Amino acid sequence: SPTWWWERMVQDCLSPMVQALRTNAHAHITLALHGSSTEQLYEHGYQAILEELSDACVRGQIEFAETTYTPLALPFVSWDEAMRQIKKNHEVNRTYVGSGYSPVGFFLPYGAYHRAGAELLASLGYRWILLDSTSSPTQASSGAMILQGIPHLRCVSRSREATLALI
Repeated sequence: SPTWWWERMVQDCLSPMVQALRTNAHAHITLALHGSSTEQLYEHGYQAILEELSDACVRGQIEFAETTYTPLALPFVSWDEAMRQIKKNHEVNRTYVGSGYSPVGFFLPYGAYHRAGAELLASLGYRWILLDSTSSPTQASSGAMILQGIPHLRCVSRSREATLALI
């Protein structure tokens, strides 16, 4: 990726976010980092941002959500590729963010839900998945739902309207 893109990402998104966490001890967020982005941040000299994320995690302000190493739609890849992506993402983020990186939830890239993927995530021990309300397998638009037949995995539906209001 071009350097200018990472400069904008840090300037417009990550720096204000870590500053808000640093100055507001009561702020809490859930954050999903693709490992490929984490590596790019490091390679482009933004180690301080990764350290700030690690510090905020230690302070209990960030709950990390697992995701794939690169943004891809899980329904369109093999089981082996999905496992490789998830494992690599975890390893990379654990390396750069530190031992505080221990997600219990999973962010599905592109909101690409499919039952086999949900079953895979449940089998890996994840307790919740985050979906956009437009891709939710249930009719509810927000809140946590139990997926039928997968009792240990909750589906948290993100409100697109609420998210856009924050931007």
